[in-house]
Parts: sequence; C-alpha cells; structure tokens
Amino acid sequence: MNRKGKAVCALLLVQLLAWGVFVPTADAGKMVRVSSQFRRFADDFDSTTANEAAGGIVVYTKSFSIPTPKTSGMQPVVFVTISAVLNTQGQFSHISCEVDGAFCNAGRDPFFGPSGAGWVITEIPLDSADQLRTFEYTWCAKVSPGTHTVSIRMASDGSSIVDMWNAHFYIDRTEFKASTADDCELGAS
Repeated sequence: MNRKGKAVCALLLVQLLAWGVFVPTADAGKMVRVSSQFRRFADDFDSTTANEAAGGIVVYTKSFSIPTPKTSGMQPVVFVTISAVLNTQGQFSHISCEVDGAFCNAGRDPFFGPSGAGWVITEIPLDSADQLRTFEYTWCAKVSPGTHTVSIRMASDGSSIVDMWNAHFYIDRTEFKASTADDCELGAS
C-alpha cells in the first residue's frame, strides 16, 4: 500500500473511532413503550364522589422496570398517559399520577385550594348538566433504574359523581442527559 492509501485508511479509522465514541447510546432520547393497556370496555366504569383531599380512587396501577442507562450521566424519565371518556355530571373532575407513591408533578392547579397539589382538573363544567367528554393527559417523572409502580387516581369535587370508562393507559420511557432542562424539569415561561 502506498503512502496515500495508508493516509486515507488512517483518516478513515480515526473518523470511525471518533464517531463510535461520540454517538449516543441506542436508548438516549428514544421513546420505548413500557406498557399499553385498556380498561372499562365491557359496559362497566369507574365511579367516585371522593374528592382529591380524600385521595379519590385508584383507576389504574401498574408495576414496571427501568433498566440502568448504558451511559453514565443519563437520567431515566417515564411518561404516563391516560386517554378516556369521562362524565362529570355537572362538577369538576380531577386526575393525579403517582410513581412509587410520589406525585408525578406535585405542582398545584390554579383552581385548587391547599389540598390540590399533584392533581389536575380534566373537566370544568359550564353548567349543571352532565358533561360527557373524552380527555387525554400526560405526566413526566424522573425515575431511577429498578422496579416502580405507577398509579392514576380520579376524584370529584366531593359532591357529585364522576364516571370514567373506555380508558387507555400508556407508560413510556426514555433517557436524557441528567441535570438539564430536558429531563422532566419545569419549563421556561
């Protein structure tokens, strides 16, 4: 091999090595569906009059596993999504998400009083009539590698019944560089 051929091979080898060193792991930033389940499609429904201060009722719970990131400095993040039909019967409906007993987002909805941390309002009725709607909501939560349990709760305002049926639940995972604004942090306004 002549001098020019050796130089081209050396340059190609250096480029391949550099590319291999700087390419992120296969899971970095890639969404992986951990679970996809549905409930209440058989002429049945979840129903409650319990408010968020009483904890509402659990409408979904699922244990799942998160692998250790292949690259150090990566933060595992899960996304929990619910999509369902809801009947508020003229009152507010509230939904919360917890991973291992801690709220996915412990922030406070502006319409709630002091007991509303971790809950979101899915329906605000405009009159006292039944409000039959579909809704979807997604939370993100930082997690560590290992086994976790997610729970989704539903509550009413405490005075009227809230019903839910035809529900789908999704758990997805990804990895972000830890300690960045991208790893399930409060976004800029």
